[in-house]
Amino acid sequence: MDAIDVQELRERLVSVRNKDFYNNNHALAWHGYLAALLEWGLISPEQHASLTDEMPRDDISIGKDNRAIDKTDPIMVIFLGTK
Repeated sequence: MDAIDVQELRERLVSVRNKDFYNNNHALAWHGYLAALLEWGLISPEQHASLTDEMPRDDISIGKDNRAIDKTDPIMVIFLGTK
C-alpha cells in the first residue's frame, strides 16, 4: 500500500474516531481491519503502528497493589507469535 492509501486510511480512522458513536466496538473492528492488512502484507509493521497510534489505548495501567499491569496489544502478539 502506498503512502497515499495509508493517508486515506488515517483520514478515515480520524474521521470516525471523532464521531459520537465511536466506542470500543469500533476500535476493535478497526484493529481487526488493520491487523488483516498487516497479515496479508498490504501494510508494513511500521504503517500498522502509525495507524494504530491514531486510536486511543492504554499500554500500562496500575493495579490495586501499585504494580504495573501489562496491556500488550493482542493483535501484535498474534501477528508476531510472542508473549
